[in-house]
Amino acid sequence: MNCSVDYAAVKKILQLEVSRVTSSSCLLPSDYCLRPPQMKRCSHDTDIVYSCAIAFKLAPVLKLPAIDIAKQLVTALGEKFYCRPLGIYLNFQVEVVSSGWIYFWLKEESLAAWLQQLIFLGDAGMGGWGDGGMGRHGDAGMGGWEADDLFPMQYAHARCCSLLRLAHRQGIIDWKLDIISSNSPKTDKNPNSPFSILHSPFSILHSPFSIQLAHPAERRLIAQIVDVKDALSNQGQIQGVKLARELSKAFEQFYSSCRIWGEVKSQAPQLAKARLGLVAVTQVLLRSLLQEQLGILAPVEL
Repeated sequence: MNCSVDYAAVKKILQLEVSRVTSSSCLLPSDYCLRPPQMKRCSHDTDIVYSCAIAFKLAPVLKLPAIDIAKQLVTALGEKFYCRPLGIYLNFQVEVVSSGWIYFWLKEESLAAWLQQLIFLGDAGMGGWGDGGMGRHGDAGMGGWEADDLFPMQYAHARCCSLLRLAHRQGIIDWKLDIISSNSPKTDKNPNSPFSILHSPFSILHSPFSIQLAHPAERRLIAQIVDVKDALSNQGQIQGVKLARELSKAFEQFYSSCRIWGEVKSQAPQLAKARLGLVAVTQVLLRSLLQEQLGILAPVEL
């Protein structure tokens, strides 16, 4: 997969679907060239929410109120969008406010499925828990940064690998992996594998509208993961150092705030497993940023 266009990003999925529906609808003149609509992830404490102002851009073209255009688009869109790279549907709660803004709220069960499948994507092409080899893109996105500035990001990657190795040895996770010698995790594809959606480390508990990862530090890390994927879907210049820095910072805050071992391991093993799933996704993305975007070592241990 081209690192500069990430079609598994939530923003890209929304952009493609809104563009497709808008272009195929009877709203637009046949000679109108529609650019991909801007999607902005809204700042929110717990949820993944995007806003879209496409109705305002179309209002002068169609000579209709933005609110009417937004309502027509939402009706045509529905709430279920297919993500081809991951092979899953993402469900959204879609709302129109009185001014004409369209808001997309990613539902919790879809967030869980999306996080789970990122580990598959890492296995397929974004690196895994394997060797810490060098990427092919030189110092892309590094600007004037020195090696010492990059160490915290490399350290976060190595810590992720260490946590996953320890969890595997202790039997908390049964994912088959070889962090030292292979380029990707070896996953057991049988129905009992934790990589199965039904046995996902991010599985839904108690309510179809909530997942296990509810701590503020967990949600901040999830939001940063979403932002990294969205940034990788941008065909323009990618600020690899900034992305890796922010992701590693969010990971360190998560790790210092959210325990995996001790009482959590013994009394809430599913929560421990869910947090390790988040560690795995973070490692996949850090590895991709360090190697593919920055062309530097992604060490598996320090």
